[in-house]
Amino acid sequence: MHQLNKHLVVLFSLVASAACGAAQVNETQRSSAIFSLHAAEVEGASQHPWPARLLAFARREMMAADRSLSNGDERNSSLLLERAKTDAELARQLTRTWQEQEKARVAWGKLDSDEPFGPDRDIDQEYRNGGGAL
Repeated sequence: MHQLNKHLVVLFSLVASAACGAAQVNETQRSSAIFSLHAAEVEGASQHPWPARLLAFARREMMAADRSLSNGDERNSSLLLERAKTDAELARQLTRTWQEQEKARVAWGKLDSDEPFGPDRDIDQEYRNGGGAL
């Protein structure tokens, strides 16, 4: 009988530590997803249509992950948190891409408004006169 109690205590300890380990993994994933969501928001993702939609997906996935976890489905919760993180990261990268494209459009606009740059412009003469640096 004493031997059986000892085995039950060991078994209970293993199950409890596994549950705590799963909860820690889940909480780490949740924190990572929240960080990715926040980073995308700071980047301005809510100001662009596609990234804003991805942020909405990420928020819904996080709520669904919380529901899954409260129902005891840690695996589904983990998968949903991973999807939320991925959607938030994609939203952030799309926002950065659009910001860089906008900078490029502005730069091209400045080039178009400046002096012509092409066969009509004598760069060699400008350089010899000290007006340009190559």
